Amino acid sequence: MSALVSSNITQCVASSAAARPQKLTAPKATPHANHRRAVATRIAAPAREQPLVQQLAKQMQEQHSGKPSETQPALPALISKEQVVALEAELDQGPSMAALRRFNDNLRKIPADRWEEVLRPVFNELTFNLESFNPAFTSCLLMVQRTLGVSDYVRRDMALKNLIQPLAGEYGMHNNQPQHKTHRELFSDFYASLFHAPLESLLAQGVPPVAAQALWAKMSTDIMTGGGAHSNPMEQVRACVIGLAVLACAL
Repeated sequence: MSALVSSNITQCVASSAAARPQKLTAPKATPHANHRRAVATRIAAPAREQPLVQQLAKQMQEQHSGKPSETQPALPALISKEQVVALEAELDQGPSMAALRRFNDNLRKIPADRWEEVLRPVFNELTFNLESFNPAFTSCLLMVQRTLGVSDYVRRDMALKNLIQPLAGEYGMHNNQPQHKTHRELFSDFYASLFHAPLESLLAQGVPPVAAQALWAKMSTDIMTGGGAHSNPMEQVRACVIGLAVLACAL
């Protein structure tokens, strides 16, 4: 019996040695791999202290500074930093900023004994409004993904990589850091510190945030259609990402 077992083990070892794969060698770099590395090295890692618009413009400029690969068609021009700054300046002079200033002025005029009574309905709207930026980020990611087969493979991949990071930040996730509180949890803590009551007590009243819902419906339509001015998916996603960058700066 032991001789039979020994013979079987010897045969198994011999078979394993014969079937063992040869030493692997690294594959030669392909034009696509070189293209990916070229794009990745031209996109700087976002600096935490820089404003979002400056990060975005810098990345776009660096990505577009190199010559297109001989195997790749010429890519469309990217938006410049000057264009983003001009859009931000236009937003600063728009009706939304005027409304924000009126809101701040009225906030200062609220009597101390009516502060909670007046602001609870405002926070009911804010709760919905602030959370609506999460699906706004998600919608922009979807718009980029919908350019599959139309946009450049590497640019699309790098854009998704950079766009998903601020979305993850909404849920307390940052690279190489422990997970922190989500923005919704932080807002709940903020509400409780002001009103000395949990946010859930406000939401339990079930009052519809009519203004915030109307704003989100319009914002969602604008994101998914590029403002309704474009039918081409590339132009739609371009308008979507530019609008999101400018909006993030305003916040």
